[in-house]
Amino acid sequence: MAEALAGIGATASLIQLLSYVLKTSRSASEFAQDFEDAPSEINGISHKLLLLNEALESLSACVNGVTNDDLLPLDLRLMVRSTTEMVDKIITRLKRKCDSQTGRGSRGLRRRLRYAAIDAGTMKNLLSRLAEAETTLSNLIQIITLRNSLITAGSIRDTTRAIDVIRALLEADVLSLTEARKQHHSIYPRVANGNHQTSRNTSLKSSPSSYVLVDCWLRRFGLYGSITFTSTTDHVHTAKIMIGYKFPILSRSISLNLELARIGACWSRILVLPGEIRIRTRVSEDSRFMSACSRGDVAAIRECLDEEGMGILHSITMSSGKTPLLLAIESRKVGAVRCLLEAGVDPNISDDAQILPMFAALGYRGVTKLPLYQVPPPTSEWLIMIRMLIQHGASVHESIRGDTITTLNLWRSGYEAETILSFFRLLSASAYEDFHLTNELGSSALYNAFKSREAAIPTIDLLANLGISINKSLPDGRTALHIAAERCSCDVVKHLYTTYSMTSIDRQDKYGCTPLYYAIHTLRIQGQEKDNSTVRFLLEKGAAVDVHARLHPYMFSSPYGDSRDEYTPVAFARSLGLRVFHSFMEALDSAGIIEEETGEQFFDAREVLAPCD
Repeated sequence: MAEALAGIGATASLIQLLSYVLKTSRSASEFAQDFEDAPSEINGISHKLLLLNEALESLSACVNGVTNDDLLPLDLRLMVRSTTEMVDKIITRLKRKCDSQTGRGSRGLRRRLRYAAIDAGTMKNLLSRLAEAETTLSNLIQIITLRNSLITAGSIRDTTRAIDVIRALLEADVLSLTEARKQHHSIYPRVANGNHQTSRNTSLKSSPSSYVLVDCWLRRFGLYGSITFTSTTDHVHTAKIMIGYKFPILSRSISLNLELARIGACWSRILVLPGEIRIRTRVSEDSRFMSACSRGDVAAIRECLDEEGMGILHSITMSSGKTPLLLAIESRKVGAVRCLLEAGVDPNISDDAQILPMFAALGYRGVTKLPLYQVPPPTSEWLIMIRMLIQHGASVHESIRGDTITTLNLWRSGYEAETILSFFRLLSASAYEDFHLTNELGSSALYNAFKSREAAIPTIDLLANLGISINKSLPDGRTALHIAAERCSCDVVKHLYTTYSMTSIDRQDKYGCTPLYYAIHTLRIQGQEKDNSTVRFLLEKGAAVDVHARLHPYMFSSPYGDSRDEYTPVAFARSLGLRVFHSFMEALDSAGIIEEETGEQFFDAREVLAPCD
């Protein structure tokens, strides 16, 4: 089987991984059962493989119409493959060692074999490697389980309708893209390159929708294109078509873009307006000017501008199409960004991955052959960059694959408490109108507001004043009270209860969890179990303790039972450990629920568990 595993390609599908994981799991289980006194590492690794197989089976259930990269990135699939292959080789080597001691076919002797007969040094080395593999498998199981829950919470976008619209427009307006139409399966919604609506345009009815020809054989030969749709409040609909061609390196290092605008109104016939042709020079990432932008070296940038002229501001990198502004933003040097903006660089030009400077400042990145991802910058200096971009005409109305700038993750440990509040005030002053939007995973401006720690209450109040519904439920059934019970202090929960009349204490999400479950889950954090004020408040307001709920996959942390089991709040607290259980019991005591409703049962649990603390 080791030979078969060694032949797995770098692009192995989930179905193939399932097959190999299952084979290795059976091999490890049979080996552990075939010998007496088998080391605990063998049993542990066989159990982990079974859990990994279950996680992959659950994930593969989402495979219909979804690529393997969307379900599980290539690097994780490679890690699963290599770890499984290593385990299989170790098990095979252990079998050979045992066979050399007992002889093949002597099953009776093999079952009586004790591992003392094998070389101690060899055994120690092999078992040490098995322990390392078990740790890796545990981490993989957690990651796969998390991805599974995210995909379940918001299913991957169905692009059938968008494809039909794009194909119709291409047939009507761009006959030269006949071959591109045949590749409609390679078109996914993203923000378009080129000229975008600026933040000063307050007449937009909704965020622009854009569709981009992504990686396919046409792109490899240099052809790329996109379509952007906008709709204004006075019922004027605009479709911008951008066709681009990157000349081969052996020919000329330039990029040619052709843009056509098609504008139609419901009361008039369609008008086709003239487009524009832009030529941008593609240069090496190692060129003097691009290197200076990547380093954020202000002095070197100014020196290049003085020597080579302002024309170099319109150059882009050879491989990724990054503009000087995007490189400066990625360097996280505010001075370099300011220098380029003051020199006249366009803040609304994206790279080949269709990432705009506004999104790049918030940590949005593109990865080859992997989905785009976003991680907030390490410091809150991104807020300064955003302010400068807006001042120089950057659009705040764009979206990338269903994300607007307020559905991205805007919080990171170490930020000042008022970072998100300041950002929302800046967007409000720039006529931003998408505070109400929620992405596929349930992230929204309101969700980000709950991350603001001490500034959570004024941030929530700001959104309410802007017309955002605080009582709106997420697709998974959670309300603001659920999120606040887990992420915020008791003051925020009280504020929602009193100011916004969120009195549905026992409102359940799709798993059956009430806000009380989320408040209990917060107690698991080291040191947080001492502050059970949110739990006490919910209990005092009548939160039920006799409900049953399946736990959200990311909340299931007990090593016993099954995440599909139903838990009462008491059982859930017990599953999180003694510290959490005792803290929950104290909250019940304070709310006067033990004597009145549960009586002896909780006292028995406390009496039995207390000596173990």
